[in-house]
Amino acid sequence: MELPTFIVGWPAFFSFGTHYVRLNALLVILSFFSTAKTSKTPLDIVTASAMPSWLPNFVSFFTSRTRSKNTPQEPSGQQDPRYEPCQLLAQANITSRVWCEDVLACYGVPVVFWDLFLLVANPRDAAQALTKAGYIEAQANPRFISIPQLSDHLRLVLPPGQNIPGKTHSESPQEEKETVGVVLLPASDWNYYLPSKIDDLKFLVPDISEYFDHIVSRWMDLAEIDCPFGDYLSVHIAYIPDYIDEVWTQEFAGQVRREHRQLLFDLLATYTRTAQYRVELSDEGCWIRQRDICTKIIDGSLEPPSVTSFNFEKPAHQEFGTRVVLEISEAELNGFR
Repeated sequence: MELPTFIVGWPAFFSFGTHYVRLNALLVILSFFSTAKTSKTPLDIVTASAMPSWLPNFVSFFTSRTRSKNTPQEPSGQQDPRYEPCQLLAQANITSRVWCEDVLACYGVPVVFWDLFLLVANPRDAAQALTKAGYIEAQANPRFISIPQLSDHLRLVLPPGQNIPGKTHSESPQEEKETVGVVLLPASDWNYYLPSKIDDLKFLVPDISEYFDHIVSRWMDLAEIDCPFGDYLSVHIAYIPDYIDEVWTQEFAGQVRREHRQLLFDLLATYTRTAQYRVELSDEGCWIRQRDICTKIIDGSLEPPSVTSFNFEKPAHQEFGTRVVLEISEAELNGFR
């Protein structure tokens, strides 16, 4: 079934019923099966003499992270121009951290991305550094306009005739012409600590357990779960155990915050159909229950589960596991096959 190009986007939130974002998330998953065999590594980074001292560490980190069933190819040895803003900020002694879809892509999740989201301590200072390098301040990307947490921030683009590389679903000429920007997110919005010195920043990409903790915290801190940003966070949370094998280990469970461990275990158990309390990330009741557990663990009235108390065996074949925790029905799934 050929899908309309206006809905084949991530995360393009178009309201067509209560499952608008869940269907969009499903389209992302479906697109993977037609492209995984020929897809290229999403990031190709190599060292250069002019690069900051931490870049070799990032290269080593990235190489190890991209060896997965979804991104089997090694980096091609060519520097990826998508991440030029990170290098320009580093040269201006401004630390940054890759965020949102690019994090998932580094771990082999077959996401689609347009804008490059970066966490920075001071967006205005970062914008000035990029402006000096030729970038131009621009309006928000229409794809994210319904999510002010992502769109109400400084966004910069290259001058006309140039573009930051993105990764789209299709070969649509319209998508190829779309202007991709770099969005500067305040690290404080995510309660994220960025070192002030470049030499103290070991990696551009956070460890996946760290990213899991921060998006779960934002999910739990929402004023209400029924909103586009809630759906956005839910999809990111759901993708992590679905595509990243290291999540299914005691080591990962020991790395996440103790107050988030019960959600992790409930999430994994939901994927294996063994959950006592099924996780449905867009469900208000599930959201309230997980927030209550988190609060009790933090205040000491409840002990987190032991990392040895869970069976971490991942199913050999978990087709459309994300659908389970996003409440996408079998009928909806069949409609897009």
